[in-house]
Amino acid sequence: MKVVLVVHNLAAKDGWSRYACDVGSALSERGHTVSVLVSNVVAGITWSKQYACLRPPLHSLNIRGVILQWWKTWWTLRKLQPDIVHVICEPYGLLLSYVPGNWK
Repeated sequence: MKVVLVVHNLAAKDGWSRYACDVGSALSERGHTVSVLVSNVVAGITWSKQYACLRPPLHSLNIRGVILQWWKTWWTLRKLQPDIVHVICEPYGLLLSYVPGNWK
């Protein structure tokens, strides 16, 4: 199964990124393909490919911020064709509600 996680980074220095690292590595160990949409790419992550298509989380809480990152997010998800998109960092939920796709 192809899974995309949406989080600001994978630095594991806060709750969102720590949870993303735990979930992503566990899914990868079980044979799933894990990709991560981030605002900052972190070196040393071997269990997934990171795509820097997001802005910082709080930029996603208004329509201007959604518009500024919509195209890159849509294009990346279209290329990845995921089965599941899991928004870990809640502010990105507004952005993903505007991106069309056939994922769960």
